Amino acid sequence: MSHVSDLQLQDLPGVEPYMINKLKRAGIQSVTDLAVSTPVELIAGDYADNSPIEADIETVFQLVTKAKKALMESGVLDMEFCSAEQILEKRSQLVRFNPKL
Repeated sequence: MSHVSDLQLQDLPGVEPYMINKLKRAGIQSVTDLAVSTPVELIAGDYADNSPIEADIETVFQLVTKAKKALMESGVLDMEFCSAEQILEKRSQLVRFNPKL
């Protein structure tokens, strides 16, 4: 599994350097920043009170989707849809804290 800090904006497929510069001016410094933002707030400049990204909504939506996909593929972010069996398996692997020890 990759570490979150290993994922850089330039690692996203098809993202041009000029768009990376726009993202950084808008306050997006990492793939995680991009994945947790919404296209509307990026275009409006509402993300961290920074300048808006000058691009159409479709382009920004594709960027956010690419960031989410990269995080899912690296194992940092869970898949958007999981079966009940998958969730039960994950819960069974959680480390539990026992305060009585």
